[in-house]
Amino acid sequence: MPYPGPVNATVPAWREKLKSGKTVALGCAVNTSSPLAAELVASLDYDFVLIDQQHSAIDPEKLRNLLQAVHCARCHALVRVGGADDRIGIQQALDLGADGILVPCSKTADDIRKAVSCAKYPVRGPGSVGGTRSVFLNLRPQLPGGFAGLIDYVVNTGNERAFVAAQIETNEALENIEEICKVEGLDCAFIGPGDLATDMGLVKEFGMPACWGSDKFKEA
Repeated sequence: MPYPGPVNATVPAWREKLKSGKTVALGCAVNTSSPLAAELVASLDYDFVLIDQQHSAIDPEKLRNLLQAVHCARCHALVRVGGADDRIGIQQALDLGADGILVPCSKTADDIRKAVSCAKYPVRGPGSVGGTRSVFLNLRPQLPGGFAGLIDYVVNTGNERAFVAAQIETNEALENIEEICKVEGLDCAFIGPGDLATDMGLVKEFGMPACWGSDKFKEA
């Protein structure tokens, strides 16, 4: 039976479907270190599983196992890293086979440019557009399927298969949303409702969960 190929090979088509506005993606976040739990969640036909390293004790070794478990169900695996300055976390997530990253605490377009840069190889030159991701001929993002695409992944396909989402969870990010969404290489602006409502002062004004039903939050 032939290998179906790595799940990240389906990211470009998935990205285009989302950007067309004709479909939505339903995902589930996990912050457990249990590969069994991650595999069970991924098998429930979600479009993606978000592995949360920001609010958990998931270390790189556990992350590798969780990514393998999610991919067993042919489900996209995204990793919430520590933030735009988490260069090591961004690179490790992608080197270990994540299909994309979610960057929390994103406030400005410069934050996103930095994160995008860390997620992309410098095959078009250094910087946020060309990328600053360290080049490493890594087999893990190519599994299943073997060595055939190893160099091609770095030179041609790796950048287009790395999905980058920014978490909009501060009032400052909301004010900068248009500039953030213009950053080349950003695929998704992902609302973080809890932190956003808190930073806007709505939790103090209305409490939880009433803050999310307030006109101010709906307008935002």
